[in-house]
Amino acid sequence: MDLVQDVARMLGSDRIQSTRLGDADLTLWQVEDSPGRVRPGEPNPAASRLAAGYGKPPVTGPAVINGPIVPGGPFPLDVDEAEGIVTRLRG
Repeated sequence: MDLVQDVARMLGSDRIQSTRLGDADLTLWQVEDSPGRVRPGEPNPAASRLAAGYGKPPVTGPAVINGPIVPGGPFPLDVDEAEGIVTRLRG
């Protein structure tokens, strides 16, 4: 299974959007309503904090992050995991 299919399966939708986060080779994935438009919903505080650190808009709903600092990524982004990633990136 390729990365996009794996992320779509985890997020429960074939309509997903990816956002590259800075030069860290991290990608934040979330469900979209239509091409280029994220699905409205409950705020995702952990993913939003991570995105804000890179000047990206707030995230709603479930999110997945993948990149080289995340062993075995992608994985679902929860509060503890996001805080750990943000702490490591800020070093």
